[in-house]
Amino acid sequence: QPVTFLVITVIQAGLGVLLVHLVYRLALIVMGTHQAILAACLAALYPTQVYMCNEFHAINIYIVLQVATVFFLVRYVEISASWGDLVMAGLCAGTLMFFRGESPALVLLYAAVLLLRERLKFAKPALVFLLIAFACLAPWTIRNYRVFGRVVLVCASGGVNLWIGNNSLATGDDRYGAADI
Repeated sequence: QPVTFLVITVIQAGLGVLLVHLVYRLALIVMGTHQAILAACLAALYPTQVYMCNEFHAINIYIVLQVATVFFLVRYVEISASWGDLVMAGLCAGTLMFFRGESPALVLLYAAVLLLRERLKFAKPALVFLLIAFACLAPWTIRNYRVFGRVVLVCASGGVNLWIGNNSLATGDDRYGAADI
């Protein structure tokens, strides 16, 4: 359907605009005005990002979620100390875990950075961030346990994908026979 394609394309373009905005806001906090403008321009003109509006792919969603998580955490630590920023960071990180199998490790890393930043001052925020992020993932993990009979946090193909790209026969293609694995 042409209308469906148009709607998806507009949503993806909107996500691209949101990404540029988040990069600008993050760089504004971390580096300053001139560098923020440069970072936003680079994000807006990056050829792969420009092209991604034309292709339906999860990267359009998860790159925005990743940058939003970092933005809200940086804003929380550097500017606001607002629980709203911490909650938004947790929600973005929790949603990100549905898209990327390595995201639980990133969530733990971000919590560790919060904790190491000021030791006990950020112990409670780090715990809240972790609880919110993993609470988002809990329904899917429970579903996986009911279906597979074991705990599968996000996806079950991570090891296979790692093997496909990193073995003596690796071609970057998963089309060779499973017997080779």
